[in-house]
Amino acid sequence: MNVIAMLVPIIFVGLWLAVWTAWKWRERNKSSILQERGRFWPTVTGVLTSKKLVWAHVEITYEYATPNGTHQGIHKIQLSVVLPDRTGQDASKLNDEAKAIMEKFAVGQNLTVRYNPTCPDQSILVMEMA
Repeated sequence: MNVIAMLVPIIFVGLWLAVWTAWKWRERNKSSILQERGRFWPTVTGVLTSKKLVWAHVEITYEYATPNGTHQGIHKIQLSVVLPDRTGQDASKLNDEAKAIMEKFAVGQNLTVRYNPTCPDQSILVMEMA
């Protein structure tokens, strides 16, 4: 009975990690496919409307206009993966990384957006290399 009681939490954590890993892989794969498809979409100028830190990524929200009207998009910038530590140094590094990313974007800033001409609600943010 004690062995089963010890194994249940380990199995639970293992299953949770497997589901989380699969979800993260799916999200990254979906984003990569969209980036690849969007390489040849038309570009327009959009405006950054908000930015916020959401758990393990920075979320950039923007608006852009097409001949079909005004649309809104969201771009997620993934933060580094860190493991918790007792000193809090890794959490501090993650916080510093998020701050550095957020400082690069200002609400009201113009952004280059590519949008799907057949489905204008679908868009990608063009990130210029500095």
